[in-house]
Amino acid sequence: MNAQLRAPIALKSIEGIVQQIDRLSRTVVLATSARTLQFIVPPACTVWLRGELSTLHLLQLRDRISLKYTDTPHGATAQVIEIDYRGTLRVEDQQRLAR
Repeated sequence: MNAQLRAPIALKSIEGIVQQIDRLSRTVVLATSARTLQFIVPPACTVWLRGELSTLHLLQLRDRISLKYTDTPHGATAQVIEIDYRGTLRVEDQQRLAR
């Protein structure tokens, strides 16, 4: 029997501020201190808020999030999103990112 061995999927981690959410196409644009990245958010992506399972619909602009993702042929694909329970981005942080 021929069994194909697959390498484990390497998850990457990133933290940043949500700049854009498209719930219809299930994409999120995340701003970090160095760059802005777009992520695909498949239905299988786990979303956490205050330690409880949540949904993409509770994600808001300017939320701080931690995101674990994989690189796929279709683009960076979110596997786990943790919404920072401390809330949205402070005004001074918004101004710093706008520069």
